[in-house]
Amino acid sequence: MINPRLKELAERQRRDEIPEVKIKRDISGRKNEMGLGNKEYERLETVLTQCGMNISQRLLKTPSIAGAYKGKVTRLILNSEKLSTVPSGLRELRSLEMLCLSGNSISVVPEWIGELNKLKYLNLGTNKIYALPESIGELKALARLDLRSNEISCLPEGLWKLTNLETLKLQNNVLREMGDGVKQLTKLGYFDFRWNQLKEVPIELLGKDSASFSTGNPWSDSFRELAKKKGCYLD
Repeated sequence: MINPRLKELAERQRRDEIPEVKIKRDISGRKNEMGLGNKEYERLETVLTQCGMNISQRLLKTPSIAGAYKGKVTRLILNSEKLSTVPSGLRELRSLEMLCLSGNSISVVPEWIGELNKLKYLNLGTNKIYALPESIGELKALARLDLRSNEISCLPEGLWKLTNLETLKLQNNVLREMGDGVKQLTKLGYFDFRWNQLKEVPIELLGKDSASFSTGNPWSDSFRELAKKKGCYLD
């Protein structure tokens, strides 16, 4: 149960009635008088200092606080929180620009992920994801996508709509084909497809950093020969 005074302060700061610094000073000096325990104090301090930067899973479990800040939260870090699903409450955080959910046990990425269309960085690495929804193609602002160490065997066509993508990490999955769609990612500067089940990739990728995909794939003999002619030697 959230202390009523804690809730009141968060609501007032949300409405910009009192500045963030003043609240921190007020809480720091009078937490005992207000009846706040150490955990409540730390929770409020986290909101006030990290609002718009990141927010912890604990705050997601306190709607009266997290809800008050949902329009201001731009960075959310929930790495290694033993999550088995993407929390549905994240759907309301439409201002998110950075979302990190790595090191959990998530297997399904919800369709509504495409509604978080201000995302620039999405980290879903080291989970149990086996497929991505087509709606991921709605994340037009996305520049960095980390999907390493999952169980992804194929990629949705929607992924190739992410024309602002600059970094794509897909190492340690079970991809069997890349598809020509990757050629549409003209801004892609760093990519990593190592340790998959790829037998070949679009020839256009051979002109880039071959070290990003050469290791750990069962390349076909014909593709190896083609790569050699391009000056790329595959492991």
